[in-house]
Amino acid sequence: YINNSENQMVYVAEDNGQIVGLINSIVKSKYKYYAENYAELCAIYIHPNYQNIGIGTQLKNIFYNWINEKGISKFVIGVLKDNHKARKVYEKWGGELDDYKQPFVKLGVEYEEVFYIFDLNKLNEKNMMNKKIGEGASSIVYKYNDDKVIVVGKRDDAFSSYRSLVEKFKKIENFITTINYPKIYQLISPCDEYLFGAMIEDLMQGTELESKILDLNLIEKKEIGKNLALFLNELHKIDVVGDKEEEIKINLAKFDKSINKLNEFIANDTKNKLEIIRNAYLELMKSKQFCITHGDLNQLNILITDDNKLSGIIDFGNMEYYIPEMEFVHMHSFDRTIYDSMIEHYYKEMNERDILLTELIMNIRHFKNIYNIEERKNMCLLNIERLISSYLD
Repeated sequence: YINNSENQMVYVAEDNGQIVGLINSIVKSKYKYYAENYAELCAIYIHPNYQNIGIGTQLKNIFYNWINEKGISKFVIGVLKDNHKARKVYEKWGGELDDYKQPFVKLGVEYEEVFYIFDLNKLNEKNMMNKKIGEGASSIVYKYNDDKVIVVGKRDDAFSSYRSLVEKFKKIENFITTINYPKIYQLISPCDEYLFGAMIEDLMQGTELESKILDLNLIEKKEIGKNLALFLNELHKIDVVGDKEEEIKINLAKFDKSINKLNEFIANDTKNKLEIIRNAYLELMKSKQFCITHGDLNQLNILITDDNKLSGIIDFGNMEYYIPEMEFVHMHSFDRTIYDSMIEHYYKEMNERDILLTELIMNIRHFKNIYNIEERKNMCLLNIERLISSYLD
């Protein structure tokens, strides 16, 4: 039952006609000290026989929704200082004990009243951080509920990437049957809560391959590699007409942009070698049949079940029309058994030298994103030098 006027909301919870809970709130606090900037939760009561079954949480959420609709984010609750049970609840909710106190007189007896203040914006941010499960270059991933996550943008190009990803998924959704991957359920445009937009997608079950690799035996690794190849067979056979010449120009421009930054940190001899690498990269792209690629099939995006089977693949944000060699470069350097099994079960023959060149290109292109992080910059430079030597020897 709701009594909802412009300035007051009362909600009563009933069970078979019996009142078992009540919440009373007002838009403008009756306490003069708080009246200017705070709403007030005046009272919340749950019958003793109905406590600890979620009624209080539901009433609290109804109140939160109500003040949200009013455009209010701050509210206050007054409570007697000695009411430790109630105070423990308000602290659990995230309330901050304010310095302000005032006397409360009842039947001629004076008590001390204290106040808990709440800011829903801060509470939402805190709750999100408690549910953080991952972070990438452009997004942070939080658990949204038991079977969904919310991917929140952290830079201004995030929302356009999310929209692009929705369109890409439309191209593959009827063709991928061998693995699980996250379906997108909702796009959220940039707003006060999500400045760069967000999207809600499936929560994928499983543990990252990187964390499971030491638990896997030879047979399990081969089976994972086989299933990754079966996924790639489905993905790469999807009939998509793209502009190969335009994609070559785009990818070469990304390469050149990274080289401009890389040249600040390498010797002249290496610079000369990079010109050879650039020409080889251009010829590689010209010679290959482009296809839809996942684009980032690494050990953090491959999920494994508790019984060491492939559970699913996540993070399709780098999906693009590109060369198929890209899909093999991470396993080429991460685990040789999985890589060999992928090569064995892929639907066409792959050239390892081409994969080595693609791995080198990936590291060069990645450099522009991490050059200002000292440890990662140095590791990337070592990888580039090693891969150049391996490719040119």
